[in-house]
Amino acid sequence: MAGSNTSNGKLPKKMSCFICGNIYQDENRRVGLFHVPKKNFSSWKFVLPELLEKSRLCDIHFDKCDVLKGITVGKDFYPYDRWRLLPSAIPKHLLGKLKLILWQST
Repeated sequence: MAGSNTSNGKLPKKMSCFICGNIYQDENRRVGLFHVPKKNFSSWKFVLPELLEKSRLCDIHFDKCDVLKGITVGKDFYPYDRWRLLPSAIPKHLLGKLKLILWQST
């Protein structure tokens, strides 16, 4: 198929964020969309009770320091092909109604 960027001729699969519902299919826009780590599922589920194991969350829901976008060697920055989360990362930002509940309890 002309114009396709996959080897099997299929269009890229639409991926959306579980929390905000944003759909990410534009290959020109750099965004991190992360699966829930199996090791951290219970921690993430505590923060987002509706979360499923197959859910994906975009990078805007994490602290910037939790998203690894590349590595710096000397003065040069080398971006990763796929962004990564720190193993300790937990969604904290723009969580909808839950954000309001957590804010009121502090």
